[in-house]
Amino acid sequence: SAIFSTFLIFSVVGLATFILNIIRDREFGALVNHSFRKNLKANILVSLLNSVGVVLTNQALNYSLVAYASSIKRLQVLWTIILSGKILEEKQIRRRLLSAIIMFMGILLSIIWK
Repeated sequence: SAIFSTFLIFSVVGLATFILNIIRDREFGALVNHSFRKNLKANILVSLLNSVGVVLTNQALNYSLVAYASSIKRLQVLWTIILSGKILEEKQIRRRLLSAIIMFMGILLSIIWK
């Protein structure tokens, strides 16, 4: 099923990345453990929201035209830019937002012109 394969891919990539970082830097494991315990509620919330997003994306791809669902999935970039500016206080948000709006307009054109 799509949900199982997505879970498997995310798990394998995440575990492989974690193991490679531990091999590269011996203090990485202790640092991650401390950070994870310190921010436990936020980590659980992010994991839960990411999981819901993946499941809903897979369901959208299953029940709609793939081209439309895939295009709408690209709107994640817009939300990422907006939230990174608000929460992480990143710089050059206007330039990134303009790029995302141009991309969004291209998505609208592809939907309108079928």
